[in-house]
Amino acid sequence: MYKQYNINIFHKIIKYLILGLVILLSFKYIPDLNINSIDQIMISSIGSITFALLDMLSPTIYINELPKN
Repeated sequence: MYKQYNINIFHKIIKYLILGLVILLSFKYIPDLNINSIDQIMISSIGSITFALLDMLSPTIYINELPKN
């Protein structure tokens, strides 16, 4: 059980880091004006932290199909 829990935490951390990297790269290459590196890092970390909080606090929605009679 603990191994599955650790793998789940590891997957979530990797997911948040990838999201932060995507946000960082999009702020680096998309705008025409240059943005400071510190500002890029702050914006990407805020985005990944917000995603992590929403992922932990929002309920997971499961769709169960009712059997057809």
